[in-house]
Amino acid sequence: MEKRNCCEDGNCLRTELAQLFDPQSSLADRVNVAACAVAHTCGNLDYDELRFCFSRLFEIAPECSLCDAFIVAYQTERDALAGKRDIQKRRAAGGHSID
Repeated sequence: MEKRNCCEDGNCLRTELAQLFDPQSSLADRVNVAACAVAHTCGNLDYDELRFCFSRLFEIAPECSLCDAFIVAYQTERDALAGKRDIQKRRAAGGHSID
């Protein structure tokens, strides 16, 4: 499996995340924020890539139970984004939507 470099072109997700975190937030909250940010940045990661990403971002072994929470939050956000794009495509094509 080839590891993706999320710091290409000088854009380091880890640096950006540091700006998003509330200094008073819990580690679990930080995991959720990070997972959502990763979904916006890297929307097609598989299970192994997510485990690797989690361990790199938090410097915690992927066996940590927070890794599972990271994966669930990532997948939820990724699916929500995909649904939103689908709705926007239908609207642009003149389809009807329920609002």
